[in-house]
Amino acid sequence: MADIKDPKSVYGGYLLILFAVTVFSTIEVGSQHLQKEMRVSALDVSLIRFSIGGAFLTITAFFQIGRRRFFEVIRADGWRLALLGLLGATAVPLCFHRSLMLTSSMIGGAIFSINPAIIALIFIIFRVDKPTMPRIIGIILGSACVLVSNIGAQAHEPEFPRYFVGNMFMVGAALAWSFYFLLVRNYLKKYGGLMVSCIAVAGGTIGLLLFAPFSASLGWGKSLAFFSLLTPAGWALALYLGIVTVGLGYWWLYIGLSRTGVSNGMVIFIGPEGGFTGDEVSRAVSVGAIPVSLGGNILRTETAAIAALAVVIYEGNAVQNERSASNFSQQSKKGVLQ
Repeated sequence: MADIKDPKSVYGGYLLILFAVTVFSTIEVGSQHLQKEMRVSALDVSLIRFSIGGAFLTITAFFQIGRRRFFEVIRADGWRLALLGLLGATAVPLCFHRSLMLTSSMIGGAIFSINPAIIALIFIIFRVDKPTMPRIIGIILGSACVLVSNIGAQAHEPEFPRYFVGNMFMVGAALAWSFYFLLVRNYLKKYGGLMVSCIAVAGGTIGLLLFAPFSASLGWGKSLAFFSLLTPAGWALALYLGIVTVGLGYWWLYIGLSRTGVSNGMVIFIGPEGGFTGDEVSRAVSVGAIPVSLGGNILRTETAAIAALAVVIYEGNAVQNERSASNFSQQSKKGVLQ
């Protein structure tokens, strides 16, 4: 019932990732406004974002997935996902904002923008993906982008003297984000994007709260002071940063990743002779499943499983044969040209 390699699903996944990246790109603008115009500390901005976003995701997951399933996931792997949240939703913003204190926003954006290259590198090192030429070229170009940006920024922005330390913090943020993707991919297959983002963001929020007492001593400014600093317009911006950039952004990102192949695999749900109920179908679709049918014939459950597997094997072989034929055709053309 859930084939993430369906073309429409893959294209939809890329579109969701595009939406997520678009809203993520507004985080720094909104955060800088709260920090500079309303004197809210960097830690408080991150805490506001993840607290509001975590509440939004938790409420959505509770009603979308159902109370029973919600607590089943928490009992089974809740603490593991929360620990991953400490990596993806605590370490990343802490390193990111610390870097921006020591370098320019241009450098921070340049380094953090090569996350796809770093993710590709880590996935190759851990043998999740093969070292294909496009991935290798992407890693090289991403590294070159950071090098060129650093050289240019150091020449034109001498007011930021601690580039090396700042760069190390930003690289740390990018590495934390990349390892987070490496570790979270199996949970995406198992529980879906909504549940994973809900628990991970909640875990990250707890991590930020635990870090808050040390904020002032590390030069981050006074923490937990935003209640007295935010104006009504500031709260509106905070709600946007929380609900849209964290809540919807992480949700779209995880669903998109589960459909585009970062979390590879296929799970087929076979219904009873009477078929799935409408509620069961809607819940499955909410976590990325794709409804399919074997036709109008009503099959026994055990027969439907064999028939579905036969279709999957046939389609998989057809795709593989098509790729092999395409590669053979390209090689033949090269041979003729040579």
